Amino acid sequence: MICAFSSIAVIGSFHEQVLPNAGYAAWLANPIIVAAWFFYLADKRSPALISAVLALGLTLTFLGVATVPIGPKLGEVEIISYGRGYWLWIASAGILVAGVSVSNLPLRSNASR
Repeated sequence: MICAFSSIAVIGSFHEQVLPNAGYAAWLANPIIVAAWFFYLADKRSPALISAVLALGLTLTFLGVATVPIGPKLGEVEIISYGRGYWLWIASAGILVAGVSVSNLPLRSNASR
């Protein structure tokens, strides 16, 4: 978990002025979310939690992107607002973090008494 939070801090520390395309690392969140699901389903809870937290951090880095390229000939378009799709993307990563976190909690069973 320390590794995941450190990665998020490093990625989040890049500002638009320092590294203009730092927010594009957010696109790596999608394959990392898939990896978190595979880890979770394989009962590898720690890697699943690290992957889920890293994916959530990467989705949030897209807030630092001011423009998005449309194509080589069309240039870039300024982002003026974030729609429902973006917030649902963040929510899905947040729910994944919450679910994996809860599954990592050591819960007592009444059957063991």
